[in-house]
Amino acid sequence: MPNDPPASYKFVCPEEQRKQLKAWAERAAALGIVPEYLAALKSIQHHLTTDPLAWGDPCYQLNNLGLQVYQKACTPLHLWYAVDTARQVVYVARLTPFSGSGLEQEE
Repeated sequence: MPNDPPASYKFVCPEEQRKQLKAWAERAAALGIVPEYLAALKSIQHHLTTDPLAWGDPCYQLNNLGLQVYQKACTPLHLWYAVDTARQVVYVARLTPFSGSGLEQEE
């Protein structure tokens, strides 16, 4: 129904990815792109919890696990995630910074 609230998906981000996000946040601060970086993170969180099936581009299915894998570019990040529609869970599979964003630079 049009007045129904959007489906609420839970999203799971591995600890290793969370640590990487923090490191990129520090780089974003050094580069002066914190607003863009935070906007990307907010957009990712919003879409993964409300419309992960419509937001990303489907890539392939993991039939044995009942997951559909998607990818989405959200400047300055590129995201791969898997959706379990039966359980309404989104798993962050991989996050990478755009080449040339400065975030990918090793210190």
